[in-house]
Amino acid sequence: MTAARRYAAFWNTGDASYAQAALAPDFIDRTLPAGRPQGPTGPLAASQAFRKAVPDLRAEIDEMVVFGDRVSVHLHFHGHFSGQFGNVQGQGPRAGIDDDSVAIADRRNRTAACRLRRDVPDQDAM
Repeated sequence: MTAARRYAAFWNTGDASYAQAALAPDFIDRTLPAGRPQGPTGPLAASQAFRKAVPDLRAEIDEMVVFGDRVSVHLHFHGHFSGQFGNVQGQGPRAGIDDDSVAIADRRNRTAACRLRRDVPDQDAM
């Protein structure tokens, strides 16, 4: 549960130290999007790119369920698309994404693997 809270704090603040504390060195994203690096560098790269598009990005834990060595977390991301996303300059509309993840913790209470379900709006809608 500590790793899940640290990982949520990373997404809420963009502070890489939370991700480094939460993710095991051999972290595996089992639903890795195309173009994202595997391992702990993947979420760091994703956060940097997303924060360029949504500079006021915030993430809140809506629900957390613990079962054995697994934690299921529902995060809600929100902010305003006022930055740059690829070649598209945002005009300030509200952006929201829901993300469910199931994480497996290692012996040092770091996330060793995760599986995500992302409800991401079409970038044209942002």
